[in-house]
Amino acid sequence: MKKICAFIILLILVFFAGCTGSPVDSSTTTPVPATQVVPEQTDIITPEMTQAPESPFPDAIPLGKNFVYGDEKDGRILTIYNAFLVPTYWFHSTAHGYDWEYPPAEGNQYLFLELKVKHNGTKTELGAPFPGSVNVYYDGRYYSFLEEREGAVYKVTDPNVGDDYVGGILNIHGTEDGFLIYEVPESLTLDEAYVQVGLGNVYGSPVWKLTV
Repeated sequence: MKKICAFIILLILVFFAGCTGSPVDSSTTTPVPATQVVPEQTDIITPEMTQAPESPFPDAIPLGKNFVYGDEKDGRILTIYNAFLVPTYWFHSTAHGYDWEYPPAEGNQYLFLELKVKHNGTKTELGAPFPGSVNVYYDGRYYSFLEEREGAVYKVTDPNVGDDYVGGILNIHGTEDGFLIYEVPESLTLDEAYVQVGLGNVYGSPVWKLTV
């Protein structure tokens, strides 16, 4: 009899435990995770590093700097000290009494170089480089000075420059100073051009930049 009573009590406890439990909310739904958009992979393009073209004369002398050659007896100092470009130039005609323009060929311009050579030795006379040994280099080509100016008697009036450079003999402590004119392409710029002076097998051929 006691066993029957205990069983009945257990059933009653189970019944009330079920009634007092929390109700299930049927409206509650399982959350759906948000869809993540993965960005499309694109190829990364790395720009190619381009090297500046090598200078044809990496040891070129800056404009205005001296080149000293010879020994104590036949020493000389050579300097290319100025360079500039002009679209044309004018000279004075003594025969006609007025100035004439001397334009270059189409697509060209004029390059003026100013240079000087000083006797720095002990000999009575020394030679200065002749104009034909002074050549401009640009874009793989050499340019010679205007031979029309060789031995010129017509003074250039525009631009305002001194006398033509003629080279020749230097007396002791003397200096030869003047300009040379070159007809060059319009594309030439001073930072891309050089001037080379041939001094023979003994002293070589120094090269100047046309910028400082």
